[in-house]
Amino acid sequence: MSTYVFRAIDLGGVKARGELDADSKQAVSDQLKQRGLIVLDIANKYRSSELNIQLFAHVKAKDMAVASRQLSTMINSGMSILRALHVLEEQTQSKLLKQTVAAVRRDVEAGLLFSDALVSPLFVAMTQAGETGGVLEDALMRVADQLEKDASLRRQIRSAMVYPTLVVIFAVGVMMALVAFLVPVFIGVFKQFGGELPSITKVSVSMSHAVTGYWWLMFLLA
Repeated sequence: MSTYVFRAIDLGGVKARGELDADSKQAVSDQLKQRGLIVLDIANKYRSSELNIQLFAHVKAKDMAVASRQLSTMINSGMSILRALHVLEEQTQSKLLKQTVAAVRRDVEAGLLFSDALVSPLFVAMTQAGETGGVLEDALMRVADQLEKDASLRRQIRSAMVYPTLVVIFAVGVMMALVAFLVPVFIGVFKQFGGELPSITKVSVSMSHAVTGYWWLMFLLA
């Protein structure tokens, strides 16, 4: 048995939304018809949420921040959350964000609260508080602020990692050059004087042969 969200109207034109536990959409439809309701939409509550999770996971934080600000502005101007989602879906340029907004909009149309249609922990916590307090537009603005801070922090972390990475790559390159070109020179000197190679030098020779013989494999592994 699954939980379904539905949207319907009665013969007088009064809208009805809610949830029902049933074995199938048809079973939900039959129950609603028995109540004298005309079915407009039925959706599996949890499958819809799983889809939203997959979409949310790939949307950029900066795109979500912009969307949150736009929603906040529209709601603050008196627009309903459903109408605001419609407008945002039409105006957004990001294909992935458009799909995400569309999925949330469909859930809201089916009867879910806006916060229930979301899956990001930050979004859920903030919008639930906003819906409860009647200040959803303020909650969305705070979400946008936090998302922008998160995006900025990630950019700083990536920038900070660039220099150490370059240093490591340079150091490895220098070591490979020494092993590949300098060690053979020492081998020639030892052979010229008929000396026995020390154990550590033998290890270096083996490394030199590996580097010069399989240098291409190192690039593949990298």
